[in-house]
Amino acid sequence: MLKTGWISIVGKPNVGKSTLINNLANKKISIVTFKPQTTWNQIKYNYKDKFINVIFCDTPGICLNKNKFDSYLNKQIKGSLKQSDLIVLITDPNQPFDEKEMLIIKSILKYNVPKILVVNKIDISNKKEIEEKIDKITKLLKFNDIICSSFLNHETDQLLSSIKKNLSKTDKIINPIIENDKFYVSELIREQIYLNTKQELPYSSYVEIEKYTYDPKKNVLDISALINVEKKSQKPIIVGSKAQVIKKISMNARKQLEKIYDCKINLKVFVKVNEKWKDNENILNRITG
Repeated sequence: MLKTGWISIVGKPNVGKSTLINNLANKKISIVTFKPQTTWNQIKYNYKDKFINVIFCDTPGICLNKNKFDSYLNKQIKGSLKQSDLIVLITDPNQPFDEKEMLIIKSILKYNVPKILVVNKIDISNKKEIEEKIDKITKLLKFNDIICSSFLNHETDQLLSSIKKNLSKTDKIINPIIENDKFYVSELIREQIYLNTKQELPYSSYVEIEKYTYDPKKNVLDISALINVEKKSQKPIIVGSKAQVIKKISMNARKQLEKIYDCKINLKVFVKVNEKWKDNENILNRITG
């Protein structure tokens, strides 16, 4: 009998949650950049083998509620935790134990489900850093298992073995996750904004797909995307001198899409100023719902 369930992956920004999901899927499901707070939604992946059939949920890194946008991200985490049959807390020993990590631990304390602590990035950490981080976390919360790993080196076998061991048998029915193609395209474009702009600009923008049309006769996918920014001064940064930045964003996103879809991709990307979108509930419901 397969063990089934919902597995929440939690942790501070940039500890390797998205990298884990992508490794398990063996393809890009969740965007990964060197900048924190890249994941804005619950990124779900249905993993199944001979022993388990589970939904892995990559949650956003917890925020400090500076605006409605932060509140919506934190709501994503709470929504995942309420469904959890097992929780995986990922930590990076190179990052200090701080208020955000404390908030995460407090948020999972009340859930009486198996918990696994994963110390990631051990390939770039020393023994002292690893031991200190484990000691600080385990003084506050007990875990069914503690794993040291490097997701960058695709080390997921130990975690999967622990999940199979610690996940309780349930009657939960797991339906395969159907990927939302428009959402996926918007994420790839948003990834390129992170990679091609500096400072806070990626956090001040969001992407909407306005056109998504496939012509089966020509085997062509036409996509029109709109990058919304908060300020007029941000628009020329996204566009760049002689439109070089937006061309690069569009070109790199298209190349990523062509690796995934077996068709020609026509991608057009535009920029629009949309002030105070972070406090607009209609927009937040669309992009984080």
